[in-house]
Amino acid sequence: MEIDGRMFTVNQTVGNVLCCKCGILMQPNALNMCTKCLKSKVDITEGLQKQITIFHCPECDRYLQTRKTWLKARLESKELLY
Repeated sequence: MEIDGRMFTVNQTVGNVLCCKCGILMQPNALNMCTKCLKSKVDITEGLQKQITIFHCPECDRYLQTRKTWLKARLESKELLY
């Protein structure tokens, strides 16, 4: 603590806590859980579609885009993401 006339300042340091699941020493966060334990508990992909069926015509080398439209694109291209 430093005193400067009538004002004083307090030097603050960030303390450490133990992870509530594995006990590793870490900086505190809202859940007091380390990133490794947090990743095992929370699924950040929840609500996102994880699989899709892609229809490909080997004769014309096109992909079915919207049940009616066939699109010429390379596999894993950005055009197939829509």
